[in-house]
Amino acid sequence: MDGQSEHPNTDVIRTFCAEFVRGHAQNWPAKNEVLGKEFVTHFALPPFLHGADLVEIGENLKIRFVMENLPDDLLGSNFNFSGQRRIAVSDRLEHVGMKEHTFLHEVRELLEYEFREFGSPAVKMDTNELESHADQFALCAILCSTDETWDSWTKSAFEMQSRLGMLAAIALIFVGRVVCL
Repeated sequence: MDGQSEHPNTDVIRTFCAEFVRGHAQNWPAKNEVLGKEFVTHFALPPFLHGADLVEIGENLKIRFVMENLPDDLLGSNFNFSGQRRIAVSDRLEHVGMKEHTFLHEVRELLEYEFREFGSPAVKMDTNELESHADQFALCAILCSTDETWDSWTKSAFEMQSRLGMLAAIALIFVGRVVCL
C-alpha cells in the first residue's frame, strides 16, 4: 500500500497531511475533491468500499476502527490524542454505503486536526462547516475510489464488436454510475 512506510511507527496520516499541505501551499485551502482523490491514490483505497474493508483500511491508516452502540443522533465519532486515533461508527447503520461514508467523514475530521497542527486549517472553526467539508470529502473519496474501474469498464464497452452490445454495456455502466452517486 502506497501510504505505508517501511517504518512501522511512522504516522502515515501526519505524513500525508504534511505532504498535502506542501504540495498545495499556493492554492490553500485545496478543494475536498482534490484532497479526496489524493487520499484515495496515496492510500490505495479499494474501489466500491465495503464495511468489511474498513478494519483493514483503519489498520493501514493506523486508526483503530470499531462499530459500536452510539447515541441515536450520532453516526460516528473520532478520537485523536498523542498520535493514537480511533474512529467509531454506529452499529445501527444499515443502509448501503453509510458505514463507509461515515468512516471517511471521520477521517476527514482527523485530517483537519493535522492541518491545524501544521498551521494550515482548511476549514473555519465552525462545526457546521467542518461537517459539510467532511461529507464532501467522504463522497469524493468514495467516487474517486471507483474512477479507474468505471474508466476500464467504459473502455472495454467501446471496444465491443457488436454495436448493440456496446450500447447495452454503456447503458448499464451509466446506470451503475448514477446508482453509485
